[in-house]
Amino acid sequence: MKRMVAAALLFALAIPAAALAADPVTADLKVFRVTEDAQGKEVLTPVTEVAQGDIVEYQVIYTNHTEAAITQLSPLLPIPGELCFLPETALPVVVLASTDGAQFAPVPLQELVVLPDGTKQERPIPVQRYRMLKWQIGTLDAGSSIQVSARMQVGSELLSQNQTAPEAVAEPGK
Repeated sequence: MKRMVAAALLFALAIPAAALAADPVTADLKVFRVTEDAQGKEVLTPVTEVAQGDIVEYQVIYTNHTEAAITQLSPLLPIPGELCFLPETALPVVVLASTDGAQFAPVPLQELVVLPDGTKQERPIPVQRYRMLKWQIGTLDAGSSIQVSARMQVGSELLSQNQTAPEAVAEPGK
């Protein structure tokens, strides 16, 4: 069974980056379903509906509309609870992740677990708990753009009209 992608996501896709050009950095978010054709070639189709098990690719193009370089650019991509980040699909490949949207660390995330005998052991955090991705781009020259992307799999909870869709965010430093 398929459902419509959250209305907020469709609205965000309908707004061209040029309409937001008053912002120093704009984010143009596109979402695609990832499938294979009859020959086994990967196909990206703009998404209008998703269902459990679908793989989607988020592509975000960040554009600097100023006449000066933007430094310390750190694009963010929230991961709704219904989606699971697919490791090794992020581009650029060096990406940070967070389970709370506040503390970021390189992928794969690790946590310290206390074992029954009282000893502590570092273990990987399941990707299902990742809630946000962050890239540390650094400098984005005047008039330049950069694209980041990542793939997610739709989990048991489908995106519906009343659930939050991701919104790409840029954290310009200066």
